[in-house]
Amino acid sequence: MSENWADPLVREFPDRGIRVLLEDPDAFHALLELVSPSLAERLARERLERDETVFIDDEYRKRTVDLICRGAYLEAQAEPIWIYCLLEHQSSPDRWLPLRLLGTLARIWEKEKGIVEASPEEPAWEQGVLSPVVPILLYTGDRAWEERTELARLVRRCGALARFAPHLEVLELDVKGEAPDRLRNNPHPLAAVLLTLREEHSERSAFRDALETAAARVAEIPETPRWRHYARFLLALVYQRRPRDEHRGLLDAIDARLKPQRRKETAVMKGTMADELIEKGIEKGIEKGIEQGIEKGIEQGIEKGRQEGRREALIAQLAEKFGPLSEGCAQRIRQSDPALVDRWLRRVLTARVLEEMGFDDAVPGV
Repeated sequence: MSENWADPLVREFPDRGIRVLLEDPDAFHALLELVSPSLAERLARERLERDETVFIDDEYRKRTVDLICRGAYLEAQAEPIWIYCLLEHQSSPDRWLPLRLLGTLARIWEKEKGIVEASPEEPAWEQGVLSPVVPILLYTGDRAWEERTELARLVRRCGALARFAPHLEVLELDVKGEAPDRLRNNPHPLAAVLLTLREEHSERSAFRDALETAAARVAEIPETPRWRHYARFLLALVYQRRPRDEHRGLLDAIDARLKPQRRKETAVMKGTMADELIEKGIEKGIEKGIEQGIEKGIEQGIEKGRQEGRREALIAQLAEKFGPLSEGCAQRIRQSDPALVDRWLRRVLTARVLEEMGFDDAVPGV
């Protein structure tokens, strides 16, 4: 899984975050268990691997999140066969999805056709030569996707000709329509993360309950890269989906379930995300200003936004690392010049106690 994803996570949330999580075969298998337990049972978890071949049409690659995994499918008293699982994540209904999936299936099979034709051995035609492909839809949108994702629905129904309509079944997981207890009772951290997505726009207590469940699962992940990906997703979800006045309490709820060393890492993550959110806000402000023809003061506004954002990021990191700051300390930081704030932002990463920040001389009265 890619480690450098903070910027895309903020700018393309939640699509990029979900993709990063599901690049892990273990998480992909956990999703299969939610979508189709019978399929997951026959697909060997330890032999599941991501296929990085580019099968997705360039027209859609920038606006869809697709993953393809290969795995050994086990049938009773039979040799395992390799199958593909094609996953597409959607945040809004798309009636053309079956047609797009069909195009991807055709590209997969065209590649296999080339391999078969290049082989000196005669294919076992009677058993079939192309791998089965299982299309999967992960839907996280708020609007109901009322019609089944079926290719035949796109073809005009015309009496006796109906039998010529192609059939393509798609496995579906509608996160917002899923029973919350089914996600909450699943032990895998991915299920808990999907629960937070399900409740992303719910009232405060429901979202906090889901977030605490997810944070507890994430805290149990032993591998550092994996838990970082999950932790970043939860932090981004708070920043991107919840009102600002809830942020502090929700971020504290996450940290309360982490060990001290990991809390230090999340403090750095928060600072990085805060910077990215500032940049995102600045870009939106620039676009809006251009659209309205307002050019005067843009440069001053951008610089002021950067400076204020970095001051708030410093205050947040200090509070996470050393505990709540006095109002006087926070106020002095907000009044400090940008160069001093930048120096403190670098120092907070290595300081062991608040006194090592050098506030005594630079911030009188703290």
